[in-house]
Amino acid sequence: SLFSAYIKGKLKIEKLIHNLELLENFHFLFSAVCNISTNKIEKDLQDYSLLLEEKFENKTFNELMSKLQTLKPDYDFFKTSLLKKWFSNKDKDLGKNRKIVKYILWKIEYYYQPFWELKLWDINIEHIKNDDWLIWTGSLWNLLPLSSEINWNADNKTFIQKIPYYKKSNLESVKSFLKQYWKMSKWDNKDIEARSDCLAKIAYEEIWKF
Repeated sequence: SLFSAYIKGKLKIEKLIHNLELLENFHFLFSAVCNISTNKIEKDLQDYSLLLEEKFENKTFNELMSKLQTLKPDYDFFKTSLLKKWFSNKDKDLGKNRKIVKYILWKIEYYYQPFWELKLWDINIEHIKNDDWLIWTGSLWNLLPLSSEINWNADNKTFIQKIPYYKKSNLESVKSFLKQYWKMSKWDNKDIEARSDCLAKIAYEEIWKF
């Protein structure tokens, strides 16, 4: 219905992209992260889609988004659910999380630099504290996006040995990490947990807001 409104000239491209991003954010947070079934909202989505197809009005779309807002999981549930999206190169069963983890790191990067210089397929997943199969080292709070070359060179080094390699990265999310942590001599679970509050709040309130 949104594309239909755009084709008919009732919706400008900027507004089309904005509205699609709002819907994407809802579905990502609601379904992909929190794993909540969409069964109870499918009828509402279908009804509003038909209304918007028949006659597109911003008021109608805003009503839909207001209804979806009432279904938004609370912050604590979101943070706990996000922790479950962890990734280890050493566990084949976690391979299914690779795409979603890359997507999350990609979106975090665009939060810091919204110029679309990074392509999703360009990044490797770097474990700041070395990958050891455990949930904290595999959690998003212990991950950074890096180019393949930098990631390979930093592989399995100590935290202090990794810093010079991280400094070679042009990614803004890596630069933001360094601004806060580059003076530290080590990186352990308490640091990962502390970083979780900052990143989860940005993700919930800024990156996937709708």
